This record gives sequence, structure tokens and C-alpha cells, in this order.
Amino acid sequence: MARPRTVSDDDFVAAAATAAARRGDGSWSLSEVAAEVGVTPAAVVKRFGSKRGLLLAVVTAWVRDLPVYDPASVDDPLGHVRDWVTGWLATTADPGQVVGHLTLLLDEIVDDETRPLLARGREGQAAYLRSALRDAYDRGQLRREPPADTAALWLDLLAGVAVASAIDRTGQAATRALAVIDNDMERWREP
Repeated sequence: MARPRTVSDDDFVAAAATAAARRGDGSWSLSEVAAEVGVTPAAVVKRFGSKRGLLLAVVTAWVRDLPVYDPASVDDPLGHVRDWVTGWLATTADPGQVVGHLTLLLDEIVDDETRPLLARGREGQAAYLRSALRDAYDRGQLRREPPADTAALWLDLLAGVAVASAIDRTGQAATRALAVIDNDMERWREP
């Protein structure tokens, strides 16, 4: 068994996400998280206080780790946007894990402390997309500037894909969403 002090908060956060995705029904426990990192359940309670405390740590870590768009590190802004979108859609490939993540998200949405963090994270994702699309326009990859609400609309579409993937379990929602986003980008390339 690992010594609790050698297990980082990020290790616990990753273990909680893994347990939630594996279960898929919201019934993940601190005991499962403890087993995942090799400590006793008491060590998890000592560190986070409760399942809710760990949940708050999960959301806080997600917001903290959201990337910030850096134009200097990107050669092809539109390719970068498409890669970001396909990476996001890849998380919907396993319907069981999608259900687990949606269940975890439901726990987070109903909590008054985590909900504002989720909103901050969503705004971070939107800012990332807006910056990348603006960079594509500034570099001449797009001839028309995307509408101001594009990032929010795309995030709505991607959130819908997660729900649809959990329901229909075919992957068709991800394919349709990518086609919509590709069509948007192609339309903005035209004069």
C-alpha cells in the first residue's frame, strides 16, 4: 500500500475520474478511488474530507489544466481547431465511459460550488476556440470572420454529442457534429 503523502492530489483526481467512468452509474466510491491509488479510504477522507470534496478537486483540476491558445506554438490554426474538436469527440467513442462522465457531470452541476467552476471551464474552452478561430482569420486561413457566438454554439453541439452518444451508442452524433464544424469552417473560407 502506498504512503498517502506520496500520492498527489492529481493522482486522486485521476483515480476519481477513472472510477466514475468505469462505473457509469454515479455509484463510484472513495474506497474505489483509494484502491486505484493504493491507499486506504481513510487517507482519501483525510485529504478531501468527503466524496464532495474530491469532486470539487476534480473540477478545480479540470479548470486549472485547460489549455490557453498560444498562436506562436501553432502553425495551422484551422488544423489545430479540427484536431481539438476531434480529440474532444474521441472522448465520446466509448458509450460506457460517456455515461460515467455524464453521471459525474450531473454530480458537479447540482453542486453550488462546482457549477461556477464548470461555467469558468466552459468559458475557458470558448476562449480557446475563439482565439484559434481569430488566429485563423488573422493569418488569412478564413476569408470571413466566424460569428461571435461560434465557440459557444460549437460547445453546445459537442455537449449534445456526449448525450446522444450515451443514448444511441453508435458514434453517429460525433460524425454529424464534425461534419457541421467542417462545413462551418469551409463556409468561412469562401469569399
